[in-house]
Amino acid sequence: MTASRCRPSPAPPSRVWPNGVVVLEVCRDSERAAGHIKGSVHISIHQLHKRLGEVPGGTVWVHYAGGMRAGIAASLLDSAGRDAVVVDDGFDSVTDVGLNVIAG
Repeated sequence: MTASRCRPSPAPPSRVWPNGVVVLEVCRDSERAAGHIKGSVHISIHQLHKRLGEVPGGTVWVHYAGGMRAGIAASLLDSAGRDAVVVDDGFDSVTDVGLNVIAG
């Protein structure tokens, strides 16, 4: 997986992975039902601008299967002063790097 970096910001709380990383998936509900990264936070790209406050503190790794929506989401997060990283790779690569994908 490759990533593009945006800008730095604070860290910690709840659904945070090691090293203060939060994995945010910005797919639609129907797409998430087909499979998602275990432990990820899910906020649809269409709702993200209204729900930025729900994204836990920490560096946010934004993922979407095709990448374009992830870039848009990372831009929204960056504009809000968050540290955002665009995961620039397809969903199939998620398991290749050892992350667990679950359905539903």
